[in-house]
Amino acid sequence: MRTSIMLNFRATLLVTAFGASLCAGNAQTAPAASGTPDSSKKVEPRVSLVAIGDPPSPDYTVKGDRRQLSVTPESEYPPTPLYVKIKGEFKPVSLGLNTPAETLKSPGGGNMELFGTKDGTGPAFATVPIPPNPEDLTIFFVRNGTTKSWRLQSLFEVYENGLKAFPKDSVRIMNFARVPVRVQTMEGQWFEVPAFSQGNHTNTRLVPLPHSEQGIFSYRAAVLGKEGPIPIADTATTYPVDARINLVIYEADGRDKHQPVKVAVYFELPFKDPEPASNKSTASTATPASPASPAH
Repeated sequence: MRTSIMLNFRATLLVTAFGASLCAGNAQTAPAASGTPDSSKKVEPRVSLVAIGDPPSPDYTVKGDRRQLSVTPESEYPPTPLYVKIKGEFKPVSLGLNTPAETLKSPGGGNMELFGTKDGTGPAFATVPIPPNPEDLTIFFVRNGTTKSWRLQSLFEVYENGLKAFPKDSVRIMNFARVPVRVQTMEGQWFEVPAFSQGNHTNTRLVPLPHSEQGIFSYRAAVLGKEGPIPIADTATTYPVDARINLVIYEADGRDKHQPVKVAVYFELPFKDPEPASNKSTASTATPASPASPAH
């Protein structure tokens, strides 16, 4: 099976937690520190940013008998940090690779403009419509396969990320490759996921996270080609209690002709409101997502 079009993904890895389609949902009730919901509190909606794909591959030039590392072109990675205007000021936010960067407070409607300059000069890197309904959101960025650049017409998709849309103890399978795939998250059960189509969220499946006393999540993935399934991953990762696991399929940068489609997996925990000031010792705060590496 041959995948003729590659989406290259570049970014700088940051650990702290494509145009424009989106979903909106209802407000989420924040779980209290004890783990039981507190209906008197509401989670303040947050927006997280994540770039999906391969890290930049090193290039070398040979001069005489010496090999020198070449400077990576800007088109090979998204601008980081990005700057978003909040209350009249531009706030820097890093764009993580295969795991969300730090979260932002949701503007609750309108557009979120992201710039590559700290004063907002020049065209915006991305203008993302945000629904008015209060809901946690994740914005997934991908390198444009037509322009072959992160800087020209970068693509993005917006997905609900609250507990109603993405519950605890579940696996969200997301296919950003332009070929259908199937994923096995438990023995004997496969889930087929359609090919990615910009602005169409049929490329996702939400399935239960199989119970594991050891906190180990095993999975397999395969591309559905004309000649049958082609395996792309058969591995496992660990996760904590109450985790939500993102299993993301994407088209690689094309440098490895034998592996045109890859898988990235990361877990995240639901956000929690802090305890009152009098209980600082037991305050519960947002837990960052896990680091992730593409599965080979």
